[in-house]
Amino acid sequence: IYNEGYGVQKNFKLANDWFSQAIEKGYAPAKYALGLNYSKGLGVEQNDIKAVELFQSAAASDFDPAYYALGLAYQN
Repeated sequence: IYNEGYGVQKNFKLANDWFSQAIEKGYAPAKYALGLNYSKGLGVEQNDIKAVELFQSAAASDFDPAYYALGLAYQN
């Protein structure tokens, strides 16, 4: 909700806090979402290495969009 601004003002820092909490519980889509924010520098300092680590972790959980994000990261 905070990442996309659904019904609230966008707040990437707060969204990233929620993603981090979900990651602690092993939720692969949160790893992917936080990776996207790291790749774009949304609410965090831009960090391609951290983004790729999160994409790899999400892909290891068979979260398909993470495979695509990894491909783009390696391409660039």
